[in-house]
This record gives sequence, C-alpha cells and structure tokens, in this order.
Amino acid sequence: MKWILFVILILTKGIFSQTTEIPNSKLFPNGGGEIILHEYLESLGENELAVLNFTSVTCVPCKKEIPELLRLSEKNPDMKLFIIFAESDPSKFAASLGVSKFYADPLGTLQNKYAIKAYPVTFIVTRDKKVLARLEGYNEKNTKKLIALLGKEGR
Repeated sequence: MKWILFVILILTKGIFSQTTEIPNSKLFPNGGGEIILHEYLESLGENELAVLNFTSVTCVPCKKEIPELLRLSEKNPDMKLFIIFAESDPSKFAASLGVSKFYADPLGTLQNKYAIKAYPVTFIVTRDKKVLARLEGYNEKNTKKLIALLGKEGR
C-alpha cells in the first residue's frame, strides 16, 4: 500500500508543481543593483509573465536555447526574460549569444533554492507568483509549451 501511495505521489508531482508559488529571491543583474523577485512579479501587468532561465556557459543545449528565448521575448512584450548564469562572469559568453542583460549565481544560492540539477531549466511565473511551468532541457516540446503559455489569455 505504501508503495502505491509513493508511485501516485511521484506521478502527480507535476500537477501540483504548476500551482506552487515561486520562492522569493534576490537577483543581481550584470549592470549592478538588485531585484527582489516577488516585488518585481507584483509589478507585472495582468498578462505579463516572468521567464526565469537557469543556464551555464558549459551547457551545449543552452547555446541553442538562449537565442530562441531572446527571439521569443522580442516578439512577446509580455514576456519578461531573466537569464541566470551559474558562473560569476559569463560576460563574453553572454555577449556571443546576444545577451546584454543577465544575472549571475556563482555560489549556487538560486540553483539550490529552485532545485536546479542540470541545465537548462526554465520557469514561467505569473504576477501572483504562481509557477505555470518548470521546463527542463531544451527541446521542441518545451518551446511549444512556452509559446502556448505566452499566448494564453485570461491567466
């Protein structure tokens, strides 16, 4: 009986994660200053979404995903993109991909808080701090899910 409950819990984890509140965090942009995530989310417009992308300069799929995320954010003004690198100074790598604004997490504080075990991981979050999706890896399915969430009305 315990085994069945364990399996049910594992299978339903994805359902519950979509209604989870994103933990509050301080984000430090490469230009200086800090952003308190919950305060930022509360300032979003009704249809705006925050997209938090955790990445690394050593991540091969990330080199393909980041330009795709940048294109999507240019096409969708309601998408507020946060690219968060695991390294302390990914400036050259970021510039090579066309990223002008990024965040660094060299001590892994955010990665631990958000249970990041591999890259890339992308969170789509509403202004009321709800995680609509946690997308692990870069693939067509995840890109389509992000596009669908960006186009969804009545969030």
